[in-house]
Amino acid sequence: MFAKFTQFLNRLTGGFKHKLEQQVRELLARGEVPAVLQLLIAADYPAASLFKLQWEANQQQFAQKVIDAETFNITNNRIAYALLDMVAPTAAVIPEPPAAIEEEPAETLPVPLTVDQRQQMEALLHDGQWPAALELASNWNTSFLLLFKRFQGLERDLSLGIISQANYERIRKQIKSSMEELIGE
Repeated sequence: MFAKFTQFLNRLTGGFKHKLEQQVRELLARGEVPAVLQLLIAADYPAASLFKLQWEANQQQFAQKVIDAETFNITNNRIAYALLDMVAPTAAVIPEPPAAIEEEPAETLPVPLTVDQRQQMEALLHDGQWPAALELASNWNTSFLLLFKRFQGLERDLSLGIISQANYERIRKQIKSSMEELIGE
């Protein structure tokens, strides 16, 4: 009873929160996410138990090879940031706007395809290898690069079961159509 009352008083004065924030920062710097989760659960942060479940699920999915290392690391980093944000001071620091606003550089237009590049892509399209054509064109043009990244994300989402097969097919057709429009330009 006395310990809970002391915790309550410390929270009101801010001493406990500052110490907790420092502990969380140190543990996260050492990569000890489970220790941070236990510390926050013990300090009556209810959201910490949800992050613990998410962290454990992420560990399990990676161990079972359901997700790749990139997705695993992104999720772990998001959890670590959320835990740090949970104990960080709530007062936002808004920087002063610059005295003189500099002009942004002009937007560069995508480089059009050369005749040879267009012929290579059309040959791949004719053979029904449009994903390979898209990957090839992503090295030449930023518009194709964006489409290729969208296609990779779509494939990842399907493999993780995030989207249905019907949505996958619909989006895949949109990507192919957009690629064909870019080739025709």
